[in-house]
Amino acid sequence: MELLIQNLPSGKLDYKFNSIKIMPMNFAQILEYMENVPSNPVEKYYFDYKLVQADDPNVDELLLTDLDYVVFFKKGLTVSRNLEFKISTICPIDKTPLSTHVSLSNIKFNKLDDTLLKGLNVKMNGQYHAVRMPTVAQFMKIFSKYRLYKKITDMKLIKLISLFEDTEMYHQKYETMVINAEYEDITLLASLDELYFNSVEPIITYCPECNNRFEREKLKNLEHLLALGYKEDSNEYQEVLNSKERGIAVGMDSLIADFFRSVIENNRLTESQIVPREIS
Repeated sequence: MELLIQNLPSGKLDYKFNSIKIMPMNFAQILEYMENVPSNPVEKYYFDYKLVQADDPNVDELLLTDLDYVVFFKKGLTVSRNLEFKISTICPIDKTPLSTHVSLSNIKFNKLDDTLLKGLNVKMNGQYHAVRMPTVAQFMKIFSKYRLYKKITDMKLIKLISLFEDTEMYHQKYETMVINAEYEDITLLASLDELYFNSVEPIITYCPECNNRFEREKLKNLEHLLALGYKEDSNEYQEVLNSKERGIAVGMDSLIADFFRSVIENNRLTESQIVPREIS
């Protein structure tokens, strides 16, 4: 399958190619993935990268945020040929298992605007530093040090360090600066993470049990307001009436936790696929 560059989350349209080739994994590859994917976040990220790079070497020219989507897309394509599937999660309140139908085409990305694509100058640790979204090739040069020395395994931290344009040349300086950030510098790093990497609008699902509980509480509150003399057209009454239960956000990372289970759940057998053999 060809993934067109205009559908990538970065919004970058001047790649030297028009699409990225992505192939779904077959049964043997899924089993190999399940048996060999590392538990260490750094090695797992590299494992996933090599998986899509084998489909198309042009992956190295992508911006880093696009790589994350290509990996996610390959997993989605492996689970469902039409890119529609069910996702499972657990309600954090009452631990109820939840299932939501999702289409990959309905997942919304906030594309990087031209200012972010061109890069920024940010003041941190008392000095201005150039930041930009690195290409996958640029990131992997920095990333190789973390695979070698394994002293940092937090992928969010490593990606933030890679945003600084001079990190490859002055790696220790920028690593120390990010790790030891304080006060307004912490706020700056959180903002950079939000601007450059949190491009996916979360999928919102709702727990039926929590929703029923919420509606019962809302009804009680409305009755209480009426008992206190508030009218139905009052601001207080309308605010409670229009309140909605807060949904549960499901991120891209948790979309496909178990390949084999997800493939089976989204590709049910039909009666015609297994039939008794006639004995003559």
